Amino acid sequence: MRIIRFTLTPYECPMDPPWLAGEPRRGVILTLEEEGGARGFGESAPLGGFGLETLPSSIAALRLASKYLLGMPRERYGDAVADLHRLAPVVASPCARYAIDLALHDLMAQWARKPIARLLDDLHAVDETPVNAALPRLPREDLVAAALAAVGDGYRTLKLKVGGIPIEEDVARVRLVRDAVGGGIQLRIDANRAWSEAEAVLALRALEDVGLEYCEEPVFDPEAMARVKKEVRVPIAADESVLDLDTTKRLIECDAIDVLVLKPMAVGGLYPARAIATMARADCAIQPAVIQYRKKVIPALDSGFAPIARRRRA
Repeated sequence: MRIIRFTLTPYECPMDPPWLAGEPRRGVILTLEEEGGARGFGESAPLGGFGLETLPSSIAALRLASKYLLGMPRERYGDAVADLHRLAPVVASPCARYAIDLALHDLMAQWARKPIARLLDDLHAVDETPVNAALPRLPREDLVAAALAAVGDGYRTLKLKVGGIPIEEDVARVRLVRDAVGGGIQLRIDANRAWSEAEAVLALRALEDVGLEYCEEPVFDPEAMARVKKEVRVPIAADESVLDLDTTKRLIECDAIDVLVLKPMAVGGLYPARAIATMARADCAIQPAVIQYRKKVIPALDSGFAPIARRRRA
């Protein structure tokens, strides 16, 4: 069997609650079709803040890569996935690599007659995993309403965006949500590197009694993150700092993080995400866990679940 057809289908999906100044999430679905009709699906949906890739540049990279994919025999899929980081048209396009990686994994999983998760790791795969609701920066009343709506929909974990406003307002917003949803709901916050070291320490110390599961990306660089981690009790998570094996090793070696969030689309596919997770597990101080980061657009195609490695604190 060979790949005989390459198709790109653009989409856009409104976000609820509104995200990114009310803009819908835009992306493209990649379909790779084999002789015989089997189809593998992938997705590219670049998000601002994760490198320089845009949706137009990702689509252009995928179109250039199509000549390498058309005619590819099934026996080559595994090698092709492993070599995507060397494929010239998509070297600088992790979201495009992810789309190809996912579509090829989808075809391989169909061939093996098992879900992608069990294709990757039959021993540790799970049939379902809880997800968090991600809440944007909203006015206090709207944020509380969105948090209560998410809990009403069945979410047991909420992630709140912070930063870009006065620290006192951030602290007040998080506290209001905690008071509204109660202690049985997990809360995470994500600063997207918006804080200085001093602001991060001030904010996280003020929130130590709120019971946060962790704070993502409080500051910009690993060394600063390591210094913040030493000053606060709230666990620190890396997200957009995780680009590949080398950046992850740097985070671990400088003791900058408690939690490692892996987004396959951000690191270029399921194959590199698994390699990073394997490396993290090899660190005796890191415990593996699994969670989904709610940035998905189309449920049937969302493999953007984030494997997380949690570092134990002494």
